[in-house]
Amino acid sequence: MTFVLDSSVSLSWCFDDEFTGATGALMERAGDTGAIAPSHWPLEVLNGLAMAERRCRIDSAKRVRHIEFLRDLPVAIDADTVSQAWTVTSQLAERHHLTL
Repeated sequence: MTFVLDSSVSLSWCFDDEFTGATGALMERAGDTGAIAPSHWPLEVLNGLAMAERRCRIDSAKRVRHIEFLRDLPVAIDADTVSQAWTVTSQLAERHHLTL
């Protein structure tokens, strides 16, 4: 695994107006060497695609294709996301002035 993947990058792969050279490079990297994502990643990605369909950005068939593409990527889901949220993650966010 080479990087932590979030839903905003993942969803940028699904929309031409959000896709960039940088996000494309991450898509290739994820396909080649894998990535790790927090436990909520699938839910955020699925929700983003559902909202895109409701807003007529994509149709149902395209939503399904994107779901299959993202599902089939070698992304490991971090099982520790939830268990560390109240402790380590919260402390790191506070220390570095990050959002959770």
